[in-house]
Amino acid sequence: LRMYVEALTGKEIEIAPLSAMPQESRIGDGKTIYLPSSVAEFDDDEMDFRLYKVLAAHGAGQIEFGTFERDTNGLKTAFAELSAIYSTTADELDESQNRLRKRAASLPEDSDYKVALNVFPEPRLARKIFGTMENARIDARLRLTYRGLVKDLYLMQSFLRSNRPYIFDLPIHQVPFELLFQITLCGGATDDARQFYGTVVSEIESVIDNYLNSALRTPHSALPSVADSLMATSRVYN
Repeated sequence: LRMYVEALTGKEIEIAPLSAMPQESRIGDGKTIYLPSSVAEFDDDEMDFRLYKVLAAHGAGQIEFGTFERDTNGLKTAFAELSAIYSTTADELDESQNRLRKRAASLPEDSDYKVALNVFPEPRLARKIFGTMENARIDARLRLTYRGLVKDLYLMQSFLRSNRPYIFDLPIHQVPFELLFQITLCGGATDDARQFYGTVVSEIESVIDNYLNSALRTPHSALPSVADSLMATSRVYN
């Protein structure tokens, strides 16, 4: 697996057990890929390894496709837009406060997506949404770049979808995250989710399409970056 991951990323990467991953972190650190100590979902060695390979590819994809990029123009633009959305309006500030706000809207040097997430009024909530959005972006980029991996990615998708709970069995505070997970990584909302939360499902699908999928369908367009995941996070957060 280490050889496989290094072939994807072109870098020497550490692999560590998932139990060692920092609590509440759904995205790695760009240096280590965290994987379960074992996978035994199918009672079939070949199928289990295919699932394990997809988990490894997702971790490698974060590194390869720019989850941890710093100081890019996209991040600077996203940071400025998020700062404007979640800061107090200029009319409510005196001149000195307004100068401070404008200064804060410039991305600090050597910053990545984590700095932008701290702009949100509730950073912990934003991190949860972003983790799902960014994993959806990585999944789409893997499908586009590594055609040989597509069957395994569909295996993962069908496995996740087959294990979704009935939407009314969930506590209400978990429903938004379940809907987001289904739409981004399970191939779409389940029939029961769409029946009872059709409007919410449509709104989330629209965000995914606008920020993460549209560029993949347009020839020669810029592929979605971590900055697009941040802006999609903002739409869902709101």
